[in-house]
This record gives sequence, structure tokens and C-alpha cells, in this order.
Amino acid sequence: MRPSNTTERRQEIAEALRRVMATEGYERATIQRIAHEAGLAPGLVHYHFDSKAEILALLVETLVGRFESRIARRTKGSESALDQLDRLLEGLLARGDDEDLESVRCWTLVGAQAVKDADVRVLYERHLATLTDRIAALVVTACHDEGKSGEGARAMAGALVALTEGYFALAAASPRLVATGSASAMAKRTLRGLLAGQPRKETS
Repeated sequence: MRPSNTTERRQEIAEALRRVMATEGYERATIQRIAHEAGLAPGLVHYHFDSKAEILALLVETLVGRFESRIARRTKGSESALDQLDRLLEGLLARGDDEDLESVRCWTLVGAQAVKDADVRVLYERHLATLTDRIAALVVTACHDEGKSGEGARAMAGALVALTEGYFALAAASPRLVATGSASAMAKRTLRGLLAGQPRKETS
């Protein structure tokens, strides 16, 4: 089914916020600036959204969708849990033709806004919790595949998510601190180190 004109216009406005945020930050992304970027009158932006915060909420959904699509392309056809974890980390961190540094910068700014805004924090935490749960489930399977306990899966997943968010922040603020192409490789090495430290699974 073709999206309605209202849905398309709302998405256009959210995309305009994404572009403005990537270069000027969230605070400077006024309704007037967003409207100008979208090629619309400010009144039309107000017609579709009650506030800038509402536009940001849609943008968060859009950014999550972009990341999920990249992960899905990378993980398609993977079989073992370890392979899925490797490809998931690549989907989040690897460079390539489908990289989207503008969205990474915006996501980092969303995280910064979440520190100050409880509503944004709910959206931010929801995505990270879902990602953590997904990684933890795969870690449990990867551990069991190697005859190891999966009791520390949640902590390992949290560490990997924290590492990813840290790389995102560096990519946005100080990209020269990270050697080109090293982020996903280091994340996968960290994963293997965490798995290696897991105790053997007890057998009855």
C-alpha cells in the first residue's frame, strides 16, 4: 500500500531534521530551519507536528529503521550464532558503500539529548534495550554452541552495546581517533575475548 501524503510529508520533515542535526546539532534545529531544509513553510511543519520533540521522536524511529536494515542485509544467510553476532557488529560499525555517517552523528546527538529530556530517554533506552536483548540471546546460543555457560550473556551484551555507542560518539566527534575500518574488527575481537572468559557449562 502506498504511504499517504501525510505520512510521506511527515517523513520528509523528519529527514530534514536529520540533515540539520548532522551539521548544526539539535538545539539549533529550529522549526524554521527544518522547514527551510525541507522546502516547506514553517506553518506546514506545525500542521504535521505539534513540536520539534515530536519530529525527533519520528526521527528516532527512522534512524533505528536505517540501522536495522543495514544489520538485516549483513546478517542475511548467516547460520551460527557467532556468525550472526559478527555480522550484527559489522552492520553497526563497519565502513562500506552503505555506511551512513550522517545518521550515526544524529544518533549520537539523540543520546546526548536523552540525558536532558526524559521523553527522548525513553525512546533511546527502548532501542538500546531491544538491541541488548537481541545480542544477549545470540551470546547465550554462541556460548552453548561452545559448551560454555551463558550466565554472563546480559553483561556481555551490555558491554558490546556500550562499545558500539562509544565508537558512534568518536565517529561523530573525533573520527581520527579511530583507525579507518578498525571498529568492527575490534568489536569482534572483544566479543571473542568475552566468550573465551565464560566458564564451561556444567553437565549433570
